[in-house]
Amino acid sequence: MYFKWVECNVDKAKEDVFSTSQSRWELLSHVSGLVAQFGGWERTNSFLKAHIFGIWRDRESYNKFMDDIHDEIFKHSQQYGTYESLVIRFGQLEENKKHFDLESIDRLIVEIRENKAFYRMYKIGTMVSEGEIFMMNDMNNCTLNIELESVWNVKGN
Repeated sequence: MYFKWVECNVDKAKEDVFSTSQSRWELLSHVSGLVAQFGGWERTNSFLKAHIFGIWRDRESYNKFMDDIHDEIFKHSQQYGTYESLVIRFGQLEENKKHFDLESIDRLIVEIRENKAFYRMYKIGTMVSEGEIFMMNDMNNCTLNIELESVWNVKGN
């Protein structure tokens, strides 16, 4: 499966506006090839980052979405101006849809080491899934603790 990871720096004063606009991406549920999209917040004293993860059946489905539908959904979401900057990363993910049972997760821990991301999904403190993402571009070694927002969840068809 094809994996897209969007990381947005969000001013703390725009947190609610960003979250509301992100929840408008439910239109993705009708896009052919989408497996799931979900995300949440990485919070520290000095910054607020939104992480949005898109799982696609394959790269061709993702490319078709970007060419045909993305701009329309982005305009509908009214997300322009709700973030300061963004970084987009892509990768490959093992093909196992059960890893993305969005109702059963509320926290995501991502450990990044040497172009691989190892993830663990949690529900109320109990790990429910884990796996590996093979990144296609460089990232620094780090660990992220992401508090997921259920209103950002979109299931594919």
